[in-house]
Amino acid sequence: MLISYLLLFLIILYILLSWWKIDWAFLVIIFILPAYLIRFNLFHIPFTFLEIIFLIYAYFWFFENYQKIFKNIKDKIQALKEKKRTSFSSYPFSLPIILFISSSFIALTVANFSNSALGIYKAYFIEAVFLFIFSFNFLIKNGKEKIIFILSLSSFFLSSIALWQKLNGLFWSGGGDRVSSIFPYPNALGLFLGPIIVLLYFYIMHQFKNKKIKIKSLDSLKIVFLVFSFFLSILAIYFAKSDGALIAVSSSLFFGSFFINKKFAFTFSLIGLITLVFIFSQNNLKTYILEKIQLKDFSGEVRKAQWKETYEMMTSSPRLFIFGTGLSNYQKEIKPFHQEGIFFNKDHDPDFRRKIVIFNDKYKAEHWRPVEIYMYPHNILLNFWTELGLFGVFAFLYLIIQFFYFGVKLFLKNKNNIFVLGLIFLMIEIIIHGLVDVPYFKNDLSFLFWIFIALMGVERVLEDKKYE
Repeated sequence: MLISYLLLFLIILYILLSWWKIDWAFLVIIFILPAYLIRFNLFHIPFTFLEIIFLIYAYFWFFENYQKIFKNIKDKIQALKEKKRTSFSSYPFSLPIILFISSSFIALTVANFSNSALGIYKAYFIEAVFLFIFSFNFLIKNGKEKIIFILSLSSFFLSSIALWQKLNGLFWSGGGDRVSSIFPYPNALGLFLGPIIVLLYFYIMHQFKNKKIKIKSLDSLKIVFLVFSFFLSILAIYFAKSDGALIAVSSSLFFGSFFINKKFAFTFSLIGLITLVFIFSQNNLKTYILEKIQLKDFSGEVRKAQWKETYEMMTSSPRLFIFGTGLSNYQKEIKPFHQEGIFFNKDHDPDFRRKIVIFNDKYKAEHWRPVEIYMYPHNILLNFWTELGLFGVFAFLYLIIQFFYFGVKLFLKNKNNIFVLGLIFLMIEIIIHGLVDVPYFKNDLSFLFWIFIALMGVERVLEDKKYE
């Protein structure tokens, strides 16, 4: 009961803040993205705290901007009547977004409008795309610095909790000495912090390269905090032992640094060479890294089993191949194809495959590991294929390709724009991590994804205005 009153008090405070300072209210949403973990029922309808805050903001935003919205719609209708050439929307990425939303609605119908499907459709698609609109308008009005600072503040608090857990031995209940901060599992921390780490690194490099840092100023203090938050976040994903995040982040930072300038290219080439020599001189370390890359550890074997059974399911009928399972239907549809467990070569026995076939039940039992049915197949393309079908995969790829097209074009125009370079490699980080995980289908991650899309969209719009 006390928690209910506290949440009600916070909601009232947020209503007052939205009425008083709408821009501050938006920054609160960015800061509390992990608040989706607070769940409750309101009039017997399930909600998250993040969703309530988002809906309050949406109400005040539309109340403040409804005249501009209706004027824009009226102008476009008039232009169509007069057969004037006009874009469908003033927002960048408008066509892939329309396709994306359309594919999610088709997936909702495939799932027969079930309650769980409606919840996912509402949170991961409708609300997430509206957040893109809100983010875009905020960025046009206020610039990117405030959003970046708030994201760094959020990562700082999450990382601080993870470090505190490590120091106090408060590890994840799933086993091992892994931390998870406020999240229910360690990889969730890596999925959230990974792209923010890349964003902070390239933003900091952008500030230094373009000499935007003034000594003994508030800006210099902010940069110091961003640097501290950057390193603390790296420590957090290291202590979380989120291998996917560590590989994705290190790859993006390493290869992205080559494009900053010639000195960085030389330095990171030397670091890479020294690192490779060190790794291959240590047999245990070499074996560990190769197992991770080749997916030969237990987690990797589970992923490969998931992908195999998912492919078998998706190619078992034209309906599934074209339309997918529908939103929130993966676990139900995969059951007939699911392996209840796998045989894992924990002892690195070179004769493992033969022994599994001919050895007794005791040997098999020692090497058999149960595998649960996960919510998603843990691969970014398979995730979208199963949930949204081929149409959804096409919409997602169209969006990502356009994102990279805008980013590369902007960077080639101005190679001092290291921030755009950061956005490119931020998306690369998401894709790399997405090869073995689920970087979109979660409340905070879907919101975060569209904030990044908005950042690239605004960079493109501001560049276009220079040549008007």
